Amino acid sequence: MVSDRGMYICTAENAGGVAQTSAIVEVERREPPAVELYPQTKQTVVQGGSALFQCRVTAGIPTPRARWARVDGRPLPNNVEELDGGVIRFNRVTGSEQGQYVCTAENDAGSITGVATLTIQSIPVVTISPNANSGPIRVKEGQRVRLECRAQGDPAPSVSWRRLRTGFLFDAIDAKETQQIAVYDITRVTQSDEGTYSCTGRNDAGLTEERVQIVVEASSGRGDIEENEIEIDGSSNTGGGNIIGDDVFRVPVGGTAEMRCVLTGSQQGIYLDWVRSDGGSLPADKEIRDGILYLRNVQPDAAGVYSCIGISSQGTQIFSADRRLEVVAPPRLRLEPQRQVVRPGDQVEIRCEASGDQPITINWYKMDGVLPPAVLVNNGQLQFRGIAVSDAGRYVCAARNSVGQAEAVAEVIVNEDRVVSGTTGGQRQTDVYIGSTVELSCNLAAGTTGRIQWSRDRGLLPPTAFKTAENKLELTNVQPSDAGRYLCEVTGRQGTSSEYVLLNVKTANATCAHNEFQCKDGQCLKNSTRCNQKIDCKDKSDELNCFIGYKTRKIRGSLRLPTLLRPKLVSQLKH
Repeated sequence: MVSDRGMYICTAENAGGVAQTSAIVEVERREPPAVELYPQTKQTVVQGGSALFQCRVTAGIPTPRARWARVDGRPLPNNVEELDGGVIRFNRVTGSEQGQYVCTAENDAGSITGVATLTIQSIPVVTISPNANSGPIRVKEGQRVRLECRAQGDPAPSVSWRRLRTGFLFDAIDAKETQQIAVYDITRVTQSDEGTYSCTGRNDAGLTEERVQIVVEASSGRGDIEENEIEIDGSSNTGGGNIIGDDVFRVPVGGTAEMRCVLTGSQQGIYLDWVRSDGGSLPADKEIRDGILYLRNVQPDAAGVYSCIGISSQGTQIFSADRRLEVVAPPRLRLEPQRQVVRPGDQVEIRCEASGDQPITINWYKMDGVLPPAVLVNNGQLQFRGIAVSDAGRYVCAARNSVGQAEAVAEVIVNEDRVVSGTTGGQRQTDVYIGSTVELSCNLAAGTTGRIQWSRDRGLLPPTAFKTAENKLELTNVQPSDAGRYLCEVTGRQGTSSEYVLLNVKTANATCAHNEFQCKDGQCLKNSTRCNQKIDCKDKSDELNCFIGYKTRKIRGSLRLPTLLRPKLVSQLKH
């Protein structure tokens, strides 16, 4: 039993006298393991993100070993790592990692398990029919138009149609909407239906928008003349091109440009071609067919002036007309960080950086709520001056320019840390030497009961840390990387209170003087303190492994017996 630890003294005597020696018996404790999962037993991560669980060993002697496995017995995915300290890390998740994972901690005294659940969400993928990537949808007045939008994601996204107005405001439209699909049906299209329509898929992981343009052509007359067409009168040999509408054609980066050169009149044998007016080469992904210039996957270097030229059967250029192409970039967003866990009162900041055509307007709003009054929005940055528990949630950064808009979602988790009368101010700083063992104490107020949890500020507990008592944390073979602030949190009926201990790790002296004894923690003491039945080293190493022998001498015809070890010292060595 542990109570049998201590120093045992052997005494031998005969007619010649008495002699003693001693031995120290150490009894190793045995304690079954106990674990807790950090930061929580369930986590949700967006596809492509990362996550980790730590299986913290909070009790167990000897120190238990923690290992992870899938509950269903399947092997761990290739992008999952097991790290020291009972940590399992998921890198760039794809979806197949979703499920339950079991942590098993065991030692000679028993074993225990804890189950963690990982849920993976995916941002909606939106598909519009007819295909919006092939260019505008061109219809005649009076025809029927059916726009169908589908979205896939996890959780299942909601889908909605909206119409884009000038200034990039949106009008709601009467579309048939169900989960994952929305249909907008125009039975008889008119000129008033012409414009840009936006389909948005939204779920807890974020939102995705796709757009489609409807171009309504007149049912009779010059229905072949589009806003982005050049009308050429082929009956004139001078052939001055006539620009119909605005002479600037705008297309977003990655979109498709379609510029038409339409020949009217009776003259035949004229070949229509397209060139860049500055003499440069046409973009690589281009096609010229029937006087139409198609540019696909348009990039910024495609911007410039394009000329439609008419060439006679003799190879002579007889006319030309110009059209300017502007390549515009809708906003693209980058959030830093996308997810963070903070404590009440922390100064928290989320940065939203937008690229694209300037000027870009950035606004913030809280999903399912309004921005807290103490929040400051500054140049795309969302700043919390002393965040509160009620401020937790998802915050949306919305960017808009003359081309389009984009949104990105950041999540803020606020861990409640109410301070109540549960801990008392004790020793806030402890200095130890490399390689030594240290015990950190959580000083509880009188009468306080509850669950005690140890953690490390801005990091994980070292693998060599384990609880030796309800309110104590022991670290063995301390290294410089173990330095830092250790937090003790007590949760009971009255709430939660916390205390901290700052651990400083020092380098031990290389050697002590020739007349000094070096304790295990590096402390140097006089040789006379070694085995003097008094503890002088902080780590008690000066009284370990001592051999005590005594010579006897006669005093007035009798033997003088040596003094036995003092009971107080034995008690101190036990602890």
